[in-house]
Amino acid sequence: MQAVPNHSYRFLSTAATSDGSVLAVARDNGSIEVWETATWTCFQRLPGREEASLSCMAWAQDPVDGSERLFTGGLDGALTEWDLRTRQPRHVGDSFGGAVWALAAEPRGQLKEGEAPRVAVACDDGVVRIFTAEGLSPGLTYARSMPALGSRLLSVAWHPSGKSVLVGTAAGTLHSWDLASSRELLRINVGDGGGKEQCVWAALVLPDGTMVSGDAAGGVQFWDARLGTRLASFHRHAADVLALAAAPEGNAVFAAGVDSQLAAFKLVTGQKGKPERWVFTESKRPHSHDVRTLTVAAVLGGDPILVSAGNDAQILVHSVPCFSQEHPVRVCKCPQPPLLAHASGAALPHLLSAQGTQVDLWCLGVAHNRQQHAVSLSGWAWAEGAPVDVGQEPRHLARIAAKGPGHVAVAAMSPDGRAVAFCEAGPGSLRLFRLTSAPGSEAVALSRQSLPDKLPAAVALAFCADGSRLLMATPDARVVVIDLDKNEVTQTFAEAAQQEESATWSPGEAGASGRSAAARLASVVTQLLVSPDDSWAAMVTPRLTHLYDLTAMKYHGRLPVFEEGGAVTAAAFGPAGDVIALATAGNHVAVLEAATLRHTPWSLANTARPPQRLLQMPGSVCGISFCPDPQIKSAVLHTTSSLCHVDFEAPAAAGAAKGRRRSRLPQPDPARSAGANFRVLPLENPCLLCTYTSTNAALLVEKAWTEITKTFPPPLYRHRYGT
Repeated sequence: MQAVPNHSYRFLSTAATSDGSVLAVARDNGSIEVWETATWTCFQRLPGREEASLSCMAWAQDPVDGSERLFTGGLDGALTEWDLRTRQPRHVGDSFGGAVWALAAEPRGQLKEGEAPRVAVACDDGVVRIFTAEGLSPGLTYARSMPALGSRLLSVAWHPSGKSVLVGTAAGTLHSWDLASSRELLRINVGDGGGKEQCVWAALVLPDGTMVSGDAAGGVQFWDARLGTRLASFHRHAADVLALAAAPEGNAVFAAGVDSQLAAFKLVTGQKGKPERWVFTESKRPHSHDVRTLTVAAVLGGDPILVSAGNDAQILVHSVPCFSQEHPVRVCKCPQPPLLAHASGAALPHLLSAQGTQVDLWCLGVAHNRQQHAVSLSGWAWAEGAPVDVGQEPRHLARIAAKGPGHVAVAAMSPDGRAVAFCEAGPGSLRLFRLTSAPGSEAVALSRQSLPDKLPAAVALAFCADGSRLLMATPDARVVVIDLDKNEVTQTFAEAAQQEESATWSPGEAGASGRSAAARLASVVTQLLVSPDDSWAAMVTPRLTHLYDLTAMKYHGRLPVFEEGGAVTAAAFGPAGDVIALATAGNHVAVLEAATLRHTPWSLANTARPPQRLLQMPGSVCGISFCPDPQIKSAVLHTTSSLCHVDFEAPAAAGAAKGRRRSRLPQPDPARSAGANFRVLPLENPCLLCTYTSTNAALLVEKAWTEITKTFPPPLYRHRYGT
């Protein structure tokens, strides 16, 4: 069953905020992911567009309210500022010079209070243009241009003083421009004098003014800031060097490119009075394909980190001080996930899969003689780990295409499988379809249903159990209830929007609050869900969870905030609708009563000191699914690489006793036996969805990396010994 389209999107560019708490990553389909670096949680995804051409990105700080603003440049010549709440462009402007190959924001240490930061743009017409990010004004404002160079500009970097910029060209030259006088300070030919032009794909200026270039010949070269003479030259790469990054102190430089190699260079002190010099220290190949981007993030309260990404759809995090001693951490453990929705109330469970501009509907398969293979007191009829006979294969029901070039941003399916709703980013794009089938026929007919006019943009959707009402969450944290039978909006809840606004950073507290960029940007809606009995609805943001009483049609309250564990990454109502379970990026799990907004006795006993096996699950919990039987108080939690069964009425299983001497034979662990509480099962392939379909059956959606790698462009060929 190909429930997930065969798409794998490569990473093109990365950019970190000044405090290193947020990392933005752009894929080649135009989508942007926003990650919190403290727990490495992707708390926002901005959908892309068909024929997208993002090439670079940069963060700039608003001089009035101090908020972080994200700008991107594209090969179509567009300069775009993004609204992370609405997930759509806030402003789209023109570069006035064709394709944009690189962006660089002015160093913040040189900005005066209230001064608008400048952004340097490397354009296709050979001109570096300076734009400003004016306070509370959307988009970039053109300020001035440097003289044309007659060759395409591929890279740009600011001098730490903010008085000059360095650009690299397709003609193999570096140019340093004084911004006040528009005078060229230095012109450097990075080639060897042989007459062959070498594209300068990457340029960098260190805190002491030393300039660094990475070119198409695989060279990494260091240049004197005052005279422009070559200080050091290295050719450790077998192909183009596409990215450079430096440690905050400027004593280490990292380079990567087409040959998938990460090379480290260090400034060492000379002996016996000799001057400092740059030396090559080490190289690694943690990536399997081209490395397109490098970023160093100076994380508050911790060591700076190096983030690398590229064509292998992997995000790897390295410690800058311990680059030689430690292995990198893989952050992106699964392919770009599609939007998945499951309908368990239908006679045969249905699955919705939305990716790109397509929405696919599937009827799931069933196990052979499922009714005869129910769970008994003695255990399962099938042996654990054994393949299950399939009595009916999954079948594709329908495919719906989006209206415009924008990718589907949010989608939902009614629990009975008879209604589907989806929309792109932005207002007025919500579409609703009804599914009907003739008796005895496998064919499915789709009929579009009208919706009320002037609906706001939706960032999350959820159907009630009977499919008669559709709930939508707006970018400003409002919840709109639509009666589908009457085709009208019956209620709009605005209480959570007011609380989210008051909980976020205030402009008047810029100097005192010291809140990180992640805290300021985290007021985005990540999930909207309805209880199985239609009594409650919950809207989840990374920091807060709001509850609504759908019987009385009023705002019920806010669930207690997690003191530890990071952002909320998953939520689910119990089968009776009386409790709601929450999980955080640190794998802390709590169960709360919906009526009282208080922790259950089990939660009080286990939230303060969570079981170690739960905390040590690989990855962060991204899904919770309760057993549909109200008499069974258990759920399955899943990360992208493991599953965990939790019984909310039983204590955690004790670990294996430790002996004084290590035995050569493996010792049985009670927590790994079948049925043990908090038992963790590792998965071979990335898990995109795990949910119960009935009391004795569950659906697991995986996407193997072996299938993903087939879509990658081939890496640089390297001859290996013996081949």
